[in-house]
Amino acid sequence: MTAVRHLTNACTEINLFGPSGVAHDALALSVAAQNLLESALARHGIAAGLATDRREVAAARFSEWEQACAQALGLFIRSARAVFLGESP
Repeated sequence: MTAVRHLTNACTEINLFGPSGVAHDALALSVAAQNLLESALARHGIAAGLATDRREVAAARFSEWEQACAQALGLFIRSARAVFLGESP
């Protein structure tokens, strides 16, 4: 949870101050990481704050969110490298 919070904070700063393409991908990465965390907590039965039906859906979608998070990370890395290192996306 701490890592996702740090990631979200970093992505928020990028969203506020970074180039638009990188900011968009940072925001998508933040959302994907939060969804993955919620799903992981639900999968392990420790998402007490979620309604039962939402917990079940979140747990069932774990691998989907895991793939979405990996994809969002890849897009963010490509767009950041394109902007900051001049590489083609």
